[in-house]
Amino acid sequence: MRALIPIALWCVVLLGFNPVHGQTAPSNQGAAKELLIKAENHVRMANWPEAIKAYTEAIANDPNNAEAYASRGKLLGQLGRSKESLIDIQKALELNPYARYMYDEQAKAKMMLADYKGALMDLDRALEQFPADSSLLSNRARVKEQANDVDGAISDLSLLIAQRPNEYALLLQRALLYLRSNRNDDALIDVTRAEELSAENGIVYNVKGMVQLSANAITDAINSFDKAIAINPELGMAYVNRAEAYEELGDTLSALKDLDQGIAIEMNMPNALINRAMARKTLGDHQGAMSDLQEALTLNPKNSIALYDKGLLREQLGDRTGAMENAEALVRQSPDNADALNLRGSVYAIFNDRESALKDFDRAIQLDPTHAKAYHNRGMIRIFNHQQGFGCEDLRKSAELGLEEAQRKHRYFCSF
Repeated sequence: MRALIPIALWCVVLLGFNPVHGQTAPSNQGAAKELLIKAENHVRMANWPEAIKAYTEAIANDPNNAEAYASRGKLLGQLGRSKESLIDIQKALELNPYARYMYDEQAKAKMMLADYKGALMDLDRALEQFPADSSLLSNRARVKEQANDVDGAISDLSLLIAQRPNEYALLLQRALLYLRSNRNDDALIDVTRAEELSAENGIVYNVKGMVQLSANAITDAINSFDKAIAINPELGMAYVNRAEAYEELGDTLSALKDLDQGIAIEMNMPNALINRAMARKTLGDHQGAMSDLQEALTLNPKNSIALYDKGLLREQLGDRTGAMENAEALVRQSPDNADALNLRGSVYAIFNDRESALKDFDRAIQLDPTHAKAYHNRGMIRIFNHQQGFGCEDLRKSAELGLEEAQRKHRYFCSF
């Protein structure tokens, strides 16, 4: 895994330069070479601003120096300045189109900009030159995973594992991808092999617990998470995952205790905060739940689950305006999110705007024909609009999909 540059240093670097291309100064290759050596020394000392300054001076002395552009672009990418990184790397390739290795760096910059298609094209070009390069295969697997091409990512990881069959981290990575594809048996094979290779590794038992939890082997999962925590008490995700297992058993108090511990260890986990919010809500701590959801949104303002849960909680607490605010934000962000449309429709219904509510419920059902709550909500609106037959049909469908509230209301409104 590539080392992350501390945010504070990234902020310092922002005070540096903006890449300037197309310079026409006379070439001084000797001075440029010395500046490149100086820049690399600064990189080794983690003195990022001075390194960038030296690379920039090297380019000023030799505007056709592909290595200077490539090195500066690579460093900019590591500092999170992906757009500037991409400009530099593209310039390096323009000056030296045979530097195939630079396609990997260009792919990294594009991936940071969510240009997964472009990143894959670059990595494919690099792999044409170096078909067995493990670093390129690893990067392509990561890009495919980000692009939700899970099968493609599994394929690349399988090539890597064939090269390095005793690397437990690759097996765990593939196991997690198998989980995303609901291939629990394959995931268990990989994690069992990883356990053989690294038996005293907390991360191995954490992933094993995740596989067991996915297979609904709750007790086995808890035992695996126990082992992970015993080996590494600072493994925050193991606490968070064990909390999910406790919730499956209905033990919300134990789940909350684990979530508290996991969040204390690894604070920047929006999904753990959301899970704790739901646990607090179950225990009647609505203020604590709201605080957790707000903190999750502070970490990631576009977290659709946090937006939805906060809107739902506001609706349940009678904050209609706040609920609509969250629902509108979620629909703008994800216009084809059936849950978001159902939530907004519910708020419209509270405001007695039945026409808008019906449009949202209709669209939610169109997007997800198994959305029991949307059928229930549309059925109630139709009944209030004196469309008893259509309303009862919606309640019946909702009840068939397993919503107990719809079963009760169907008996009450439709038993005639």
